[in-house]
Amino acid sequence: MRVRVTKQENVSVLSFESGEVLDCYVAADVKAQALRQLEGRSNLVLDLSSLEFVDSAGLGVLVGIYKRVKQRGCRVAVAAVRPYVVRVMKVIKLDQVFESFPDVPEAIAALSRNQAPVVAGKQTRR
Repeated sequence: MRVRVTKQENVSVLSFESGEVLDCYVAADVKAQALRQLEGRSNLVLDLSSLEFVDSAGLGVLVGIYKRVKQRGCRVAVAAVRPYVVRVMKVIKLDQVFESFPDVPEAIAALSRNQAPVVAGKQTRR
């Protein structure tokens, strides 16, 4: 699996390419790729539209990326999360950690305007 980071407006977008599975077999490589490509101080959208399956190691990758970006004082959101991945995230309550949006353009718009975060489907106060 490959990771690609692009910049749209003032928001970085990390997408997963060439794979639908983020599991223990690819987790270390994916995390290394992602952290290498994430530079500077920028809000981040994780485009999860291509992920069909994620295991605990894959969730660890997402949490590791989240921590790195939050340490820099920036926001992190997930977008276009598929149903299975949503269910897994809810089980371990990551849906209460990550801001979530139905698609990448909406996430970019929210993070670039720096509006109040959306967590677990509800608008929260800053």
